[in-house]
Amino acid sequence: MIKIRPVVVLGMGGFASGPGGIAAWLMRIPLLIHEQNAIAGLTNRLLAPFASSIMTAFPKVFKKSSKVIMTGNPTREDIHNISKPEQRYVNRKPKLLKILVLGGSQGAEKLNKIVPETLCNFNDNCIVKVKHQCGEKHFSNTQKTYRNYNIPAEVFPFIEDIVSAYMWADIVICRAGASTISELAACGIASVLIPFPFAVDNHQVKNAEYLVHN
Repeated sequence: MIKIRPVVVLGMGGFASGPGGIAAWLMRIPLLIHEQNAIAGLTNRLLAPFASSIMTAFPKVFKKSSKVIMTGNPTREDIHNISKPEQRYVNRKPKLLKILVLGGSQGAEKLNKIVPETLCNFNDNCIVKVKHQCGEKHFSNTQKTYRNYNIPAEVFPFIEDIVSAYMWADIVICRAGASTISELAACGIASVLIPFPFAVDNHQVKNAEYLVHN
């Protein structure tokens, strides 16, 4: 940082932001921090007293202060360009339900198991189509599970073009990470949120609760 001499330093949370944030404060460089979740992480809590400005994605993450600004989370422009649900569903066939399942980039083993088991109990009058991101290491087993339940599903280790997947979907079944929550809110897709139960400070539950109530 001595060599670069930045005009401002932005910390996005996580352990890597800690040393950089403290260095900025010691060098009297303005420090901005951004908290993406509904509960502030440890690093941002520790850096908050030294920050010139604190940006949050959710309200009431930090105590009310003139330096706290709710900015939301940044999302890509193409997410905002997705047509609203009422426009996408105009010519939709009745009884057809398109389900997008996202377990994060590494997949979610519980979702890979529970979702096919649940969908096999759907009424025959409902035509279900599924796209499921399951993670590389769960790919073969997840494919096999859908075949065993005779459910038509496209299974992917990772979905590169998430915008097209959102445009295709009627409903998304997923975890409640900050980026996912923000993308769902931006494009207005219905969702079933299953927070990761071991997230630090249970922040995914708080993320999901905000979307439910707002």
